[in-house]
Amino acid sequence: MLLTQNAIASALKSDEDLTLFPVYGALQPNQSWQINLHAWVFEKEEKHFFNQQINKQFSKVLELKKNTAQQQLFQQRLAPFLYDSESSKEIKLSLGNISKRFGKTQSNGHLYQQVWLKDQKPGTLMVKSDERPDQQAKVFLIPETGLSIISDVDDTIKISQVTDKKRLLKNTFLEPFKAAKGMAVRYQQWAKQGAAFHYLSASPWQLYTPLAQFIKQFNFPAGTFHMRQIRIKDSSIFSLITSPKHTSPKQYKLQQIEQILQDFPKRTFILVGDSGESDPDIYTAIGIRHPTQIAHIYIRQVTPTAPTKNAKLQVPFTILQP
Repeated sequence: MLLTQNAIASALKSDEDLTLFPVYGALQPNQSWQINLHAWVFEKEEKHFFNQQINKQFSKVLELKKNTAQQQLFQQRLAPFLYDSESSKEIKLSLGNISKRFGKTQSNGHLYQQVWLKDQKPGTLMVKSDERPDQQAKVFLIPETGLSIISDVDDTIKISQVTDKKRLLKNTFLEPFKAAKGMAVRYQQWAKQGAAFHYLSASPWQLYTPLAQFIKQFNFPAGTFHMRQIRIKDSSIFSLITSPKHTSPKQYKLQQIEQILQDFPKRTFILVGDSGESDPDIYTAIGIRHPTQIAHIYIRQVTPTAPTKNAKLQVPFTILQP
């Protein structure tokens, strides 16, 4: 009877959905792969009053016009911010030889579940939802040694104009995403060398789907995503993207990079960012702390003045012209 009750309690309801995010597996000393699965469970509720208030804010700030292509794209990009995240949900997933219910979602609807796989070679697996067969994501089993790319997104590979907050909001919610010139070619060259890719963004997870579509559309190599948690009701219209509450972008990026370096101590890393905000400082700090792991730092110049190399940094530091 207990098993039946648990099964009923943990199953997703018919009006609930989920997104699975791409993640990596790191080989452990016992030759098992450590994988941190990541999923988000939500309900696509229509919050009419709240939606109306957000539309009013955007319309006022960005001169959003009704019945236009921009408004249609805006509604599409905004929708995940209005989803009702579902807490205390268990979800059944399949990965390799594992098929079971995992954990419970947090109050924000996200599930982080650590699993271990044995008898697997480096490569790509798929994690799939047994309850929503159309939902699946890649799991990259990354070898102990080799080349890895940690890349910023906004103004590094995607034109966002982060230093202009109004333009940033328009580029995020009202315009089709545009790729930075020449960056996909450079990334494909690294991919041919067998590089693994980690896309690190200060943007919230609600923008994962359009960003993943952008990566595929403009021929950037597939990789893992590392983004931030926010709730729209905790943020103003401008701070929604530019400075969400909780962890600062700089602190967040430092923590994420440190974790990746820790998970792959024998790999060589290239850090790619832009001069718009904190990337030069963040990457310099990482390069000084981990000179043997960081092979090169590339900064795409998007500001009038290019950043200069810190005298303490022994890692190659290259400015890329836009």
